[in-house]
Amino acid sequence: MASVQDVSPLDRLNREFIEAVREIMYLAIKIDSPYDRVKVMHWVRRLREQDDTKLRAAQIRNEYAQYLRIMLSGETLYFCAPFKKEPPEVLAPLPEALTNMMSEKCPDLPKTGPIQPVMCHKTTDGRAYMCVKRCPEGGVFCYLAVAPNQLQGEAEPPAEPKPH
Repeated sequence: MASVQDVSPLDRLNREFIEAVREIMYLAIKIDSPYDRVKVMHWVRRLREQDDTKLRAAQIRNEYAQYLRIMLSGETLYFCAPFKKEPPEVLAPLPEALTNMMSEKCPDLPKTGPIQPVMCHKTTDGRAYMCVKRCPEGGVFCYLAVAPNQLQGEAEPPAEPKPH
């Protein structure tokens, strides 16, 4: 029997994905709307089509799977971006995809690419909040809050990072 140390990162991601899909399928059975069940199946099919032999592709695939699993596990089913639409042929990293989808709804937000995702947004119904900030020491900080009731406070734009 292989120990935890013997498992490659890619194998770990593939196992994590299988477990996430099992839970998604279990949760999808409980969805009342046949339209929403089909939507979930389309996303699962697209995620299963992703390359499971490359580490980065597996990471991106798992980000979407875990996000979908979290959305389905709540008491109230609420599809938000990117799961409101059919899955794209090529999956962008989830933070980039979410930021770009929000910038479509909020024209004041800039489109982002893989280099500088920076945004802050609160949904109109007040149940979700997302903020992505560049860290001065490198990397990004992503924060996402989803609640069954309206979140308190206002979404404020992120502060500019301090120069080195």
